[in-house]
Amino acid sequence: MRNDYRNSHYVNDCVNNFLNGEPILSADYELANTKKLDKEVSLDEVNRAVKELITDRNQVVVMYAPDKPTVKVPSENQIEQVILAAQRLSYAPYTEQALGKDLITNMPKAGSIVSEKPYKHGFTELTLSNGMKVYARKTDYSNDAVSLRMEAEGGTSLYGDEDIPNFSLITSAATEGGVGKFDEMTLRKMLTGKTASVSPSVGTRSQSISGSASVKDMKTMFELAYLYFTQPRKDTLAFREFINRNRAFLTNRNASPKVDYNDSIRAILYGHNPRMEPVVQSTLDKVSYDRIMQIYKERFSDASNFKAVVIGNYDEQELRRMLCQYLATLPSAGKHEKANEANVPQIVGGKSVHKFTKKQATPLANVSIYYTADVPFTAKSDLELDFLKRCLSIAYTDSVREEKGGTYGVSVDFDLDNDDKPNATLVISYKGDPKRYDELTPIIYMQLQHIADHGPAESSIRKVKEYLKKQYQQAAITNDYWSYIVWHELNDGIDFDADYCKMVDDITAADIQRMAKRILDAKRCTEVTMLSE
Repeated sequence: MRNDYRNSHYVNDCVNNFLNGEPILSADYELANTKKLDKEVSLDEVNRAVKELITDRNQVVVMYAPDKPTVKVPSENQIEQVILAAQRLSYAPYTEQALGKDLITNMPKAGSIVSEKPYKHGFTELTLSNGMKVYARKTDYSNDAVSLRMEAEGGTSLYGDEDIPNFSLITSAATEGGVGKFDEMTLRKMLTGKTASVSPSVGTRSQSISGSASVKDMKTMFELAYLYFTQPRKDTLAFREFINRNRAFLTNRNASPKVDYNDSIRAILYGHNPRMEPVVQSTLDKVSYDRIMQIYKERFSDASNFKAVVIGNYDEQELRRMLCQYLATLPSAGKHEKANEANVPQIVGGKSVHKFTKKQATPLANVSIYYTADVPFTAKSDLELDFLKRCLSIAYTDSVREEKGGTYGVSVDFDLDNDDKPNATLVISYKGDPKRYDELTPIIYMQLQHIADHGPAESSIRKVKEYLKKQYQQAAITNDYWSYIVWHELNDGIDFDADYCKMVDDITAADIQRMAKRILDAKRCTEVTMLSE
């Protein structure tokens, strides 16, 4: 057959490339091969092949359904009849709707930049005529990339508990409906061939719009940001289909014991706070699409409350035009809202151990230990926590994985958030043989206590210092790193970059020891363990 002939030549070419030391599937080769095949295969051949493929013979049907007595699975005959009935129907040929040329047809008169001055870390601060402040830094770390992030305080913390069912669906509801005049499918078609994406988000303390684009598609990124801010599109049918998909997905939500474990962790850590409850089928019954869209529009009604950061290889004059046309024209009310901390869930205090059993296909002990404490919110505290995390990881590798062979590894992570109370969290978790839980878990606690009593090993400190300085050199030439740095500066007033490598060199075993002791002295430790039945 002709197809076999072409495939055999393709395989032979790959083998020859390999023998000649060339890449088997290089981009140039694939392009040349595609052009070659395009000339050999006609549209008529493709259409004929598709007609031969779609028949009522040689079909395999795979059906997935929850293994529950309440779910009635259709019989083989019923499934067959539905498929055959669908194949007997005649369908009109698909017709592509004509797409508009522009995402936005009527733009308001452009605003202006009222002030411009240098900011830290090579950024420029531009104040727009509607009060929004923009922080821009031109870089060539990625030659063809521009990123945008707009963020303001508020989020769902400004709404009462009666809106809890709506919170988790706000972002999805906004994107499922499309934007401006275009539904979600049409919008995707409009963006075909463009490298630009934008997504809105409404979180607990803030709301934001994030985007990225190639340099040539920067305008499209700003257009989408403008539309998501001012013209979210309501699509009742699309939202209903989204709810139905989620309802079907949630039918078997608790089939995995891991889901129950994660739910338990959240409930225990946050004292069963209703704002931390997971989305289940019954949640969907309480959702109001109208209320969701109302909350979304309120969160994006005041541009003066937003800060924006733009980083990338943009043309500076082009960026100024984009800012004036798409950001300076956003609505402004001058509210300057702040998050309502009373509605932000916080990890409960005290020391406690929570153990329960659950049937598991692969018997495991799932162990998660959460320490929380208040520490000075400084760049040095962040670095000390990072050192503590990595020194613990080294200790656990030696004592738990290598010496005891009880687990593939112990995960250690930390978080330092200026707004949380307490503001520092250290998380240690592992999976292992349930029969060895009583043997391994004490080691987890003992290693942290050992560092608090005696400090970490000097060899561990040397390894961490070497790694962090190498990591810094790699990170400091990326746009993401400078986005991280400038947002900490804007939101927390802390410079996480200044003299970083010197800080690393200056860290001592005593610093890490004091941090470990501070965490233990807080006497805030919660262990959540799920064992196999």
